Amino acid sequence: MVEQASLSSCEYEKDIDEFIKSGFTKKKPHIVDCSSIDGSPFIMECKLSNIIELGRKPGSGNLILGEVLCFHINNDILERQKEELTQKFNANIADINRAQLSNNSMSNRVFNNP
Repeated sequence: MVEQASLSSCEYEKDIDEFIKSGFTKKKPHIVDCSSIDGSPFIMECKLSNIIELGRKPGSGNLILGEVLCFHINNDILERQKEELTQKFNANIADINRAQLSNNSMSNRVFNNP
């Protein structure tokens, strides 16, 4: 997928479909009026806010700013993250014990809640 994305970032004439050039399949998004990549594990649907030209020399590029309207995340990614976060939480919470109303103990030290 990385190589395909690289192909889609090349400059093409307006009548050239970058999806065809890169071998991606189009997917209709839920909110915005443009195509997204079918099978992508992570998609952000964004509304264009501003395009800032970073220079006038070849290769200068543009900074494109947008408002994120929607995320699409593959369930496998979410499940892996959930499992990893749960393991980290369980490992860390075992070190924090409620001691008194305004004090907590953490393994070998006591600290006050603000």
